[in-house]
Amino acid sequence: QSSLRFNVLYMGSSSLPPDWAEAVWLARKKGARILWNQNGVGYPAWAPEHWSLVNEPMKELLHEADYVLYQSRFCKLSADEYLGERKRGWEILYNAVDTKAFHPNPPRDTRDSLIVLHAGSVEALYRFRAVALTLAELLRRGLDVKMIVAGRLRWSPDPATSLQEAGDIINELGIRQRMILLPPYSRSEAPSVFRKAHMLLHTKVYDPCPKVVLEAMASGLPVVYSRDGGLPELVGEDAG
Repeated sequence: QSSLRFNVLYMGSSSLPPDWAEAVWLARKKGARILWNQNGVGYPAWAPEHWSLVNEPMKELLHEADYVLYQSRFCKLSADEYLGERKRGWEILYNAVDTKAFHPNPPRDTRDSLIVLHAGSVEALYRFRAVALTLAELLRRGLDVKMIVAGRLRWSPDPATSLQEAGDIINELGIRQRMILLPPYSRSEAPSVFRKAHMLLHTKVYDPCPKVVLEAMASGLPVVYSRDGGLPELVGEDAG
């Protein structure tokens, strides 16, 4: 019964449990406060057939909660547009980074190849294709560059299919000798992944508040990114 001795229920829009309605009911019955973390929302261009269904539980919890944390100003604007503007009890709070683990390291030897990193799970094929095309273009321009892709390739339900499609793109562009695919990494391994690179390339469009970008900047890496979503307010002119 110790698990029921709580006075705050914290939930996030990007990891909503299937029994969220029961949890909210129990919290209200106990008199516990509900804290809601609002990340991205569904919108027509992202999921034309079911974007509104994705938003239904978020809309309910956004207005039911006692207090709301928006992960960026972009998250607040998109929630206002698709979930309805919340009038009470909210603030913008960006994702946190452990700066004891993620911190700048001594500069790399400038005689090394330029190492560009794309990190984190790749959930859409366009993101990997953009990485591969970027590498091909840099090589066409005569740069001594290598691209590291670290994390899960999971735009297909079958990981083997995603890996095969990635390999086909790499072969098509003739970049196999310059593309390094690393396996998925743990949280404790993440700092060492960032230490391998000179900069981060982040290809997801309209990303609300990507933690991987904050970790890269905490590690001293400049970020090349799509100027939309929450990234401009995270990266700004100095780090991009």
